[in-house]
Amino acid sequence: MKQTTNIGKQSVEDIEKVWQLLIVTGIYENIQAKVNHKAIGLYTAYQGDFTKLFK
Repeated sequence: MKQTTNIGKQSVEDIEKVWQLLIVTGIYENIQAKVNHKAIGLYTAYQGDFTKLFK
């Protein structure tokens, strides 16, 4: 799993790439047993406050 940071809006670019990968390659559509077609993104594993690296 790649880490990112909020510094310089890097996380916005990195997270956008992940969503594009999920949708464009069809990964999202092929997830089995979805309850609905809604998805969420979750920030985790901050190494301190919001200015630190996270996954």
